[in-house]
Amino acid sequence: KTDYGDTLSLYTPKGKVKLSSETTETISQGKMWTFSNGIKVIYKKTDVKGEFHYALMLRGGTASVGELRSGESAFVADMLMMSGAAGLDGEDFHSMLEANGISMEAEANLSDLRIKGRAPKSKLDLLLRSLLSLADSRHISAQDYEYYRQCEALRIDMSNMYVRDVNSLMDSLMRPQYFYTGRKNSENLADDLPERCEHYFATQFSKVNDGFLILVGDLDEETLKRELGRTLVGFRTGKQFAQRPKISADTKKGTITRFSESSSGVLGGLERGVSIALSAPVAYNIQNYMNFRVAVELLRKKLVSGFDNVGGAIGISDRLEVFPEERLNVYFTCSPCYEGGLPYGMESPTPFALLERTRSILERIPSMSISKDELKAYKALVTNEFESSLKNPSNLVDIMLMRYSDGKDLYTGYKQAINAVDEKKVKAMLSALCSGAKVEYIIL
Repeated sequence: KTDYGDTLSLYTPKGKVKLSSETTETISQGKMWTFSNGIKVIYKKTDVKGEFHYALMLRGGTASVGELRSGESAFVADMLMMSGAAGLDGEDFHSMLEANGISMEAEANLSDLRIKGRAPKSKLDLLLRSLLSLADSRHISAQDYEYYRQCEALRIDMSNMYVRDVNSLMDSLMRPQYFYTGRKNSENLADDLPERCEHYFATQFSKVNDGFLILVGDLDEETLKRELGRTLVGFRTGKQFAQRPKISADTKKGTITRFSESSSGVLGGLERGVSIALSAPVAYNIQNYMNFRVAVELLRKKLVSGFDNVGGAIGISDRLEVFPEERLNVYFTCSPCYEGGLPYGMESPTPFALLERTRSILERIPSMSISKDELKAYKALVTNEFESSLKNPSNLVDIMLMRYSDGKDLYTGYKQAINAVDEKKVKAMLSALCSGAKVEYIIL
């Protein structure tokens, strides 16, 4: 019987590395350390008690996976999380982490490979040794991979009409020939994908100095320095640094409209409704980003108010895209409310009625006037969001990943940028979104 509390098999390195330099990290006002083997660490102590958030980022994205086929990049991170380490298979390795209160997930994109999560303060040593063990050697059994393929096929089939999946479907409609799509298709799981991914992982972990280890939360600085000195010596380092490849993405212009029937079974047709995606190529700088954030708040308010007394519910989300091209994306979901929860005499709208209402609202938005009071309120909302983000350890980790991997600092000077937002800038952003790529996906 496996004892998930047993961590004796984890890699324990011998020797030490010394701290070579220390500077201030500009976004978080934390510390940036470089150790004698070239590994860089960002540390920020926050008010959160008893835990910390972490990320190990290694430059070099999924384009480096050998003989990568179209659509396979969406599964690369899963191959790492399936991998066993320290003599444990993948399931037992992660069960050991969970038994000790540690979460771990992976992300792989065109820019880098990331391992992220959080851990109790008392498990710092265990987390570092677990990362070191995963970096040292990995393995996936044929049986585990086959089981994963079967589970993924079932999961994709069951969820293909959920909102998040519809968003990725709309992305794929805007870029039908895009090689590195994030939309999962179980048909893209080739027999040899684990072997090809393992070569990629081995390359990534051979140059841990080409990246950053980020630690944010309740960690004592001197204790952390000692633990890092003992652990970082075990990571491999190299002189070959990754270069991001130039990758093109042909985004369709104009409006694409698609219809689909709702699936039967457990969902019972509850996925009926309309999803809309707007996407525009916009150069990333902090002012454009603040213009976009204020524009999204305005869109949210106008769409919600536009659905008063209609019997429909609306949600809105947005996404930044840095690679393969800088784009801003907004997604709307419009769903008919359950008739039993509507006022007497009000009927649940059809998807076509929702589509007509949404089109009507979006058509008017670029030409609408924005009062000074409205603009002030939207800017206050965005300011509060940013202030809250900087207090959240998980958000801080993501902010620094964007800065040091994607090369985008969208937080330094954010208050001045928000103050500089005016009606002209917001309307220009709304016009760009409404005249860019658009997808309407109607589920009947």
